[in-house]
Amino acid sequence: LFRGGFEQGVGCGIQSVDNIFRTLPHTLTVVTGIPGSGKSTFLTWYSVRLAEEHGYRCAVLSAEISSQVHLIQMASVYQRKPYRGPNKMTEDELIEGIDWIGERFVFIDESDTDIDSVLDRTHAAVLRNGIRMLIVDPYNFLTGGADDGSVIAINKLLVGLKTFAVEHGIAICLVAHPVKMYAHNGEAQI
Repeated sequence: LFRGGFEQGVGCGIQSVDNIFRTLPHTLTVVTGIPGSGKSTFLTWYSVRLAEEHGYRCAVLSAEISSQVHLIQMASVYQRKPYRGPNKMTEDELIEGIDWIGERFVFIDESDTDIDSVLDRTHAAVLRNGIRMLIVDPYNFLTGGADDGSVIAINKLLVGLKTFAVEHGIAICLVAHPVKMYAHNGEAQI
């Protein structure tokens, strides 16, 4: 570290973003913010950018939107065109985008959200597909690790995810939605 410095990780290729956030293997990143602030949208965009810029392959557990909708959103990011409206991508561009995504992304079925099952399937994707990042969106869909919501159970889950990231040399992004929002002087607060 003294001679070579700290590992810088990889960025998305946009300097203003790379200056504040870069992806490193062996890490667990918790992404949070007020509802509707774009946590999931950012990670969708960011993961496609990492795939484009660095050949990153990514596993995604997205329990709030269907994989079909997620595919259309990702194809839209890849094609840099909206998926609806007057200037939307063509059907051929959609198919090209979905093919490109299919070579780089693995969608983890949300029918079994037990943490051990999710990690087993991610382990298989690391071996079979060369996955370098896992996105879990949102955290509260995971079961089997922090079901009772206690600090000890949540700590056990986070330690388990971090250990998995280290053992498999991947980055994990975990989306954590706030429990409750209260309005205070017209501002959203967690």
